[in-house]
Amino acid sequence: MTARSQTSLRRKALALSLHAVACVALGGALFVPPALHAREAAMPAAREDWLELRLAGVPAGYILERADGAKTHVESKMVLNRMGSKVEISSATTFDEDADGRLRSLTTQASTSRDKSTLTLTVGKDELTLESQAGGKSYTTKQPLTAPLYGPRGARALSRARLAAPGDVLKYSTFVPEAGSVAQVTRTMLRRETIKVGARDVDARVVTEISSAMPVPSTLWLDADARVVRQEQRSPFGLVELSPGTAALRAVVEAGAELPDDTYSNAVARSNVRLPRPRDVERVVLRLELKNPEAGLPDLSGPNQRVIEKSDRHVVFEVTRPNTPDDAQSPREDAQYVNPTAVLQSDHADVARLAAQLKRPGASRWQQARVLQDWVSENMQFDAGVAMVSASEVVRDRRGTCVAYAVLLTSLARALEIPSRMVFGYVYAANMWGGHAWTEIRIGDDWVPIDAAMYAPGVADAARFAIVRLAEKQGAGTDQAALAQLFGNERIRVLSYAIDGRTIDVADGAKAYAIDGDVYRNAPLGLVVRKSADASFVKLDAMYPDTTVVGVRDAQGRETTLHQGAASVVELREDGLAAYLKEKGYAAPMQALRVAGRPALLATKVDAGKKTATTAIAFRDGEDLWLVRTDGDDGERRVRAAAQGVELAAPAAAVVAR
Repeated sequence: MTARSQTSLRRKALALSLHAVACVALGGALFVPPALHAREAAMPAAREDWLELRLAGVPAGYILERADGAKTHVESKMVLNRMGSKVEISSATTFDEDADGRLRSLTTQASTSRDKSTLTLTVGKDELTLESQAGGKSYTTKQPLTAPLYGPRGARALSRARLAAPGDVLKYSTFVPEAGSVAQVTRTMLRRETIKVGARDVDARVVTEISSAMPVPSTLWLDADARVVRQEQRSPFGLVELSPGTAALRAVVEAGAELPDDTYSNAVARSNVRLPRPRDVERVVLRLELKNPEAGLPDLSGPNQRVIEKSDRHVVFEVTRPNTPDDAQSPREDAQYVNPTAVLQSDHADVARLAAQLKRPGASRWQQARVLQDWVSENMQFDAGVAMVSASEVVRDRRGTCVAYAVLLTSLARALEIPSRMVFGYVYAANMWGGHAWTEIRIGDDWVPIDAAMYAPGVADAARFAIVRLAEKQGAGTDQAALAQLFGNERIRVLSYAIDGRTIDVADGAKAYAIDGDVYRNAPLGLVVRKSADASFVKLDAMYPDTTVVGVRDAQGRETTLHQGAASVVELREDGLAAYLKEKGYAAPMQALRVAGRPALLATKVDAGKKTATTAIAFRDGEDLWLVRTDGDDGERRVRAAAQGVELAAPAAAVVAR
């Protein structure tokens, strides 16, 4: 498989949920403030306490805690088998507290990919010292200390002392390693309740908890010693639950959890309209509404984003694609955005070496950024099993999700003194809005988005919006709170969009397509599909990870489907269609033809093991790559017949064009 595999339409869609897995779904368990799992100060060193993590009702992870005098060791792990990829996210943290339970230091080792990173925190009199290590490099930063920080034992003692009756409130500060920052925790006692824990009845205090690092509330059941005997928290992938477990969890978790088929689809937002050539969209106005407003809305204003209307439950905002920048230089005060970090390792030898190879003498800042974008897009390989990752690992392995693409592009830009930062947010693809990561570079006074994963040559499209912009001192998990506010808790509606200089309004409740007998019409896409009288239309509302726009089922029950996706840097070249089909396993010779007035290629691939053949026709429309495919015998005749029924014109307004 080559780097072109990143353009697989299905795999591109899979990339959109991985950041949510790493930063949000685990937020209710692995990444919550460590005080949740506090134990007795006098706990024997040999004692082990296990908590089972269940996601959407499926055992998916564990937390193991051991106490050793003033130190508490917490090991956590989650393993997901996700549509053909195995995702492992683990951490091991040691907390050192004084006699009053105040944190003196901690060391955590975490892994969301092949390599591990280490963070060491030392608490001084009035400041915190953080040392991060990754890829053989070390980075040190300072943060002010404005309030005492409590570790697991201290937080447990506070909870036992101050949460005695309904209405009691406890507030304290702790340090969250995954965010690399201090978090404020608020616990409020609701009631007392007797629950079953194994074979025994436990008189538990039921407590709600909100952390500034994870604003989605948790419900905790604390026993008489303030140990957590149950926890529940909403996540984009279903309910996250913690309950007592045993050492047998380790083997269960290592095998990997198989989540229900709809788990990942539930973590993205269906679009009310299919956008034509989404990588070419110049402007979009969106209405974002929370299903549950308890967590609140993040601030969606910022570069190229303007809030038009906002309430506690919804926000209407505009995203604009900026013009191609000129050769203006960035101000000197942007030097912070060329500094290396533990993730954006622009000073790593391998990153610096590659950047030097890609440097173009005499190129403007924007021209140089475009060279980097094309190289990353062409030479990276999509891998859903690699989540958050440092630049030293990406430059070595050249694989990962959209996060890895953004890490490498941003790091290469910084290595060449181009101010840049990572952005986390949403992007449109395959009839939905899902989590994504990309890069912004500073040109003159403007921040310009550029994307190597959801590729468009040059300035990134407006069919996206930013939630978090990673600042120079922030860790990989910073602002996961803002992400948690939205993922799985959003409804997103396109109110209008602009493409080719024309604005198209989308009426509330308007259908994206209409069927008139044997004719399917999708006005926003400018698409018409005609079928024979004995066939039927199917898969009319498919969504992530299915990229089907419309399908046709013949009288024998055989389906031919039409798919829409974005072309890569490779596929935009003259021989791009052949490269795409070859990468997908289709064999030569390939037959040239035309579909909807566009040049196209027809090819077939055979699965020898399954003894089945797949025939497909690929063609492009601007940045869009279209695929007509069918399985089984007589595939060439059927796919040709289906392609002859496809018409693709300039997109028409669903309701009003202005």
